[in-house]
Amino acid sequence: MSTEETVLTESNSKTTPWGKYLLLGAALLFLLWAGLKVWRISSAAYSLWQLQAEARALAGGGLTGIDPDQAEEMVRTARQDVVTLQEETAVFMPLTPYLGWVPKVGPLLVAAPHLVEMADAGTETAAYAMRGLKPGLVALQSESESDGSKLPQLVAAIDQARPDLLQAAQSLDKVAAARSQIDNVEQFPGKTRELMALFDEILPLAQDGLKLAQVLPQMAGVDGLRRYLILAQNEDELRATGGFISGTGVVVVENGRILSLDFGDAYGVDDLAGKPYEEYPPQPLYELMQLDYFLFRDANYWPDFPTSAEKAMSLYEYGQDYPPLDGVVAIDQHFLELLLGGLGSAAIPELGLEVSADTLIEDLRASWRKGDDDNQEWWETRKAFLGPFAAAIMQKLESGDLSDVKPKALLLNMSQAVRGKHLQIYMKAPAEAAVLDEINWDGRLENNTGQDFLLVLDTNMGFNKANVYVKREIDYAVQLLADGTAVANLTINYTHTGADTGQTCTQYSPYQDVINYLQVANKCYFNYLRVYTPQQTRLLDSSEHFVPAEALMNKTNWQSTAIESPEFADFMTFANFFYLPQGEQTRVSLQYQLPVVVMTQGNQRQYTLTIPKQASVQSQPLSVNVTLPDGAQLDEVTFQPDALYGTAVIIENTVQFTIQQTTDIVVKITYTLPG
Repeated sequence: MSTEETVLTESNSKTTPWGKYLLLGAALLFLLWAGLKVWRISSAAYSLWQLQAEARALAGGGLTGIDPDQAEEMVRTARQDVVTLQEETAVFMPLTPYLGWVPKVGPLLVAAPHLVEMADAGTETAAYAMRGLKPGLVALQSESESDGSKLPQLVAAIDQARPDLLQAAQSLDKVAAARSQIDNVEQFPGKTRELMALFDEILPLAQDGLKLAQVLPQMAGVDGLRRYLILAQNEDELRATGGFISGTGVVVVENGRILSLDFGDAYGVDDLAGKPYEEYPPQPLYELMQLDYFLFRDANYWPDFPTSAEKAMSLYEYGQDYPPLDGVVAIDQHFLELLLGGLGSAAIPELGLEVSADTLIEDLRASWRKGDDDNQEWWETRKAFLGPFAAAIMQKLESGDLSDVKPKALLLNMSQAVRGKHLQIYMKAPAEAAVLDEINWDGRLENNTGQDFLLVLDTNMGFNKANVYVKREIDYAVQLLADGTAVANLTINYTHTGADTGQTCTQYSPYQDVINYLQVANKCYFNYLRVYTPQQTRLLDSSEHFVPAEALMNKTNWQSTAIESPEFADFMTFANFFYLPQGEQTRVSLQYQLPVVVMTQGNQRQYTLTIPKQASVQSQPLSVNVTLPDGAQLDEVTFQPDALYGTAVIIENTVQFTIQQTTDIVVKITYTLPG
């Protein structure tokens, strides 16, 4: 060995232990760093886990049982914990999308960056909302109002909170954006998947609520007195915006205070004895129902709620010599069930009742029961339930007696009410109308050019409640063509589940001849059917329907295929009329040529189909089949609501799904054509 090699060997032997010490020190520092991170992460996670249990316990006592200071502290702590988690896990986030192979938690790790973004923006939302709404929560628990009313304080608090609530809305949009990036929820562990499903249900309503909060104080009269028309619609006698207008009233509010609530029978609105009524109703009402005048109870003829609402306001103002109204709120029986499901039971002293979500429908139907004395007073008082019930709900809200309110149930129930159009609101003020349109609370009928659209609309023209027993199924098949047009085949199956009474079908039979509500319901179904499609749709073929003259009020045979009945500029409407005896079925079919319903960008195409649900129909079986043009390659299918995606089946070049429709749906199918 040379002298030089000997020196190098000795030098290496002297420095190697120092290198080992440095490596060991670096390893210890790394372990210390990692341990500190693990401790901070685990501490923050454990704190959040404890807060979840505390939040459930706090919310368990209802709104009046929530300590505002404790709730604020919980939100502040959660915010700090999430910020800590975000900071401490940031270094790992670029790696987590590649850890899907990890047993059990792999899907969560893949989605971790977006989940952390959701948590960050979510706690920011909660912090803004809590700061803004805490005074309102305090107001609900306050005993300072001499008359017991809490609504003025609550409305004032929301008005003052609007800047914070606007910030909360912007933060919540960040939550929604992060959520939209997560596409593997179905792979999450069971409990997490359930929480995400609940989150997906609450998120849209929370977004809508924060937007609504920006105009709610004005709607509650902080800028001056407001008068709102209330339409109580009975979906057992189906009409375009939900059901026959059974009861109506006006609620007057100012500065959040309910000044008055008048509620009564819709038949009492029109002043036929004292005023001229010269306007004819829409032709189908005139021809098929023999209605000589356009009266208040038939104002909801059009499925576009703002159109029907404007007509209802006009007829009410005319019949009652009432000052100009500021808006309309339409509700149905199912809305009342959902409301009581969240608010808790309500006492109606006038009727000696304690109504709840479980007993409401029975109580409503019992109010129609005919008395033993068999006199005409029953006809005049058959709807006496509605006024006292409305007063009981208003009293419950005004008094702040919210001890039995279930916040989670109320939130979910109101979401269901809005999505199912069991609650529709129209405001004349442009700013408020714009917000209601944006959040789809106003029942507006609209469709974009170049898209497909299908609304199946029933109108009960039998002067009865037959929809209690009538079931409807819709089957829609679309063949897309290479030029962007399409051929559609629509089939609607109707089944009357009522028992055959042996009576001859007649369009009108007096209510005085029945004993109880279900006898009013178990009658033959006379239905005026309208199908709304895109403008320039051309009818190719349809089923023919016959109704004998002896069954109709006009004593004229009805025999027809579907006819064009345009009502709105953006739609083509096809209409027909049929009847359905108890225990029987009938099928209505239409075939039509659609205009261009496919948007084109290069070789890529997008077909969009919107299917609104008729207002107040709780659910209906719906089957859709969309067949792509020959040679097309399917790229993507998306649904609104997102939960419908799991129902889709793709067979070669056809997209199929069958659901129980409870809300409006939108389907987008993206595909590529060769060449």
